[in-house]
Amino acid sequence: MSVSLRAKLLAPLLLVGTLMGSYLYGIWIPRNLAADEAAHLRAVDQHLDSVVESLIPLLLGNQLDIINENLTALKQKNAIWHRIRLVNATGKPLYPLAGTQGLPASPPGPDVRTLKKTIQYLGVALGTLTVEVDLAPALENTRRENRSLTIMLFFMMAVVISITILTAELAVRRPVHQLAKASKRLARQDFDTPLPKASRDEIGALVGSFAAMRNDLRSYHADLLHEIGERKAAEEATVRAQQEVIDTLEQTIGVLSRAIEMRDPYTDGHQKRVSQLAVAIAEEMALPADTVTGIRLGSLIHDVGKIRIPAEILSSPRKLSQIEMDIIKTHPQAGHDILAGTAFPWQVARMVLEHHERLDGSGYPNQLRGDAICQEARIIAVADAVEAINSHRPYRPALGIEAAMEEIRKNRATLYDPDAVDSCIRIMEKRNYRFWG
Repeated sequence: MSVSLRAKLLAPLLLVGTLMGSYLYGIWIPRNLAADEAAHLRAVDQHLDSVVESLIPLLLGNQLDIINENLTALKQKNAIWHRIRLVNATGKPLYPLAGTQGLPASPPGPDVRTLKKTIQYLGVALGTLTVEVDLAPALENTRRENRSLTIMLFFMMAVVISITILTAELAVRRPVHQLAKASKRLARQDFDTPLPKASRDEIGALVGSFAAMRNDLRSYHADLLHEIGERKAAEEATVRAQQEVIDTLEQTIGVLSRAIEMRDPYTDGHQKRVSQLAVAIAEEMALPADTVTGIRLGSLIHDVGKIRIPAEILSSPRKLSQIEMDIIKTHPQAGHDILAGTAFPWQVARMVLEHHERLDGSGYPNQLRGDAICQEARIIAVADAVEAINSHRPYRPALGIEAAMEEIRKNRATLYDPDAVDSCIRIMEKRNYRFWG
């Protein structure tokens, strides 16, 4: 739960007021009343000493009437003397005398105190004088002064609290609230929110620092927007340049692909159809777009090494001899050697080198196994096998798509990548894929 700044400033003042009130009512006022009461009791005690001295000869002379008159006059003269009682040494009441009218027997009040004085003469006890003194009238002035002091202190405390709150509102809370509002708007890139007037105190220093920070952020924001604009323009120019490079590469690869197929008219369109199927497989496998582009370009010239193969072998209508087959198997390495010095942004040369490798190591030219064959080459291998079985060759007619599907199913995970095989089967069966071009 959040606490307002006003509450935080008011809480210490209320705590101080509470502590002052507790000290006033719990310690100072009781102590002041006790001191005043003790002073009055000392005065009464001293008065009683003189009364006792005057009673000694009267008690010795057994002058009860005079004693009665003197004590009655004494009680009437001292209004705070609530009750007077005198007994002799045996406890016999001497005052008030039987039949005289004394004070009504009322219960003593909270301010009534009892004082006793033993009357002795030459060590002989003559009696005991007991006086009940009601200090309420004497203490009333003290209580009135305490009430006035309390009211004054609470009034002063209220004035101090009010002045503090007003000062905090004008000098602290309002400027801080405006700074908080400006901070929120600053977070939304609003650099023009009005700030409180800077005063010559800590709040003024804070306002000045905030204004300087806001100006710095405004300049930084403007510079950042300018830099972002420049970077965006540079990135767009880079993208255009990269696209131009890619377009140039595609055109070059297209020329190479057509040059290869011109030497082998029986396989005209083979690389293009392999490229189309390899791209479809890669997209079905949800590979990144950049990887798909590399597969498309690599598969377009995967047989570029056949430029070095004699045309008589490429177009031979008969079954090739073992020597001729060995010559054919050199085309991946030859293609790699042709492309090795070319700075393609993809591993095109490696795709060309490894597209006849097989997972079990039975491929060529390097008998690579499993993941040692790059993923792009494993995808091209599946597309190449399907297209070759489905197409006409000089030494045999086309075997059809069913035979191609049977070949990759049978050799899934043995010769061909299982993910590439599964993706190829899905696009052939569910999407009713057809070769074109």
